[in-house]
Amino acid sequence: MTKKILFNLNFINMKKFFILILTIVLVVGAMAQQETSGNEATSAPYKLEKGSITTELNFSPFSINHNFTMPALRLRYAFSNKLALRANIGLDFGHNKIKENLDDTQEGYYFKEIITGSYVGKGSYTEFSFAPGIEYHFGKWERLSLYVGGELLFGFRTTQTNTELNRENIISQRDYYDNTYYWVQTTSTISTMKTKNCAYAYDLCSSYYAQTGKMFFGINALAGFDVYVYKGLYLGAEIGFGYISSFALKGSVKGNSTIEITTPEQMTKKYDTIDEVFNDKISDGKLTFKCNPMIRLGWRF
Repeated sequence: MTKKILFNLNFINMKKFFILILTIVLVVGAMAQQETSGNEATSAPYKLEKGSITTELNFSPFSINHNFTMPALRLRYAFSNKLALRANIGLDFGHNKIKENLDDTQEGYYFKEIITGSYVGKGSYTEFSFAPGIEYHFGKWERLSLYVGGELLFGFRTTQTNTELNRENIISQRDYYDNTYYWVQTTSTISTMKTKNCAYAYDLCSSYYAQTGKMFFGINALAGFDVYVYKGLYLGAEIGFGYISSFALKGSVKGNSTIEITTPEQMTKKYDTIDEVFNDKISDGKLTFKCNPMIRLGWRF
């Protein structure tokens, strides 16, 4: 398992390395083209112009958390040839489904237990972010624009899960005389559970429910560059250093279960329900540094 994880991380790092090399090649090519063109006038401007509006999608296929995320929308308005207001709007969502058929036999010297049934788990999350900011562009190259700036960040993340368990445990005990097993007990369990902004968690000593939904905000200083390939179409990268703080959202767990225990003497049923709300005032703050290669696809109006 460890070797596989290390291989995956190295493979992703190699991809990020090749993206960086490709970006450097494009930058050098753009600068060389500008130098060879001398003072000739260009028929189509590539960089910022006062009053121009740019709409773009930012793809980050190899982000620092090694996950693919949905494209983010960026709007940019230039109120001068060097200064531009920008706003990033991010929407990320995903879901997964786990379906397992339970089929296991546990056998000891004194007993044997046969487990059958099924388990279905579904989970999903939604994350939204909004980051207004400002950029200051500089540089004398035609197709290369360097910039520094800052931005504020606001957003939230919600999660939810649905699980269904249908399990049967048949327990038999060994007969010492003829070395056979005879039936002792059958336990049938039917359970459903729904969570919102909450998930089952473990530590070394216990298990508990942890709040997974959050609201966050932050401030970020940034620097980057755009390499214009054709008019409004450009590639780029950006680094940022800032502070982000998050607050846990209220979580809830609702579910019910029916347990039926059958023995040679009797049959009993147990019913159990859970309906809990978790609203601990959990907060977290940290300094962050990020450097993500981005592929930007934009159009300038």
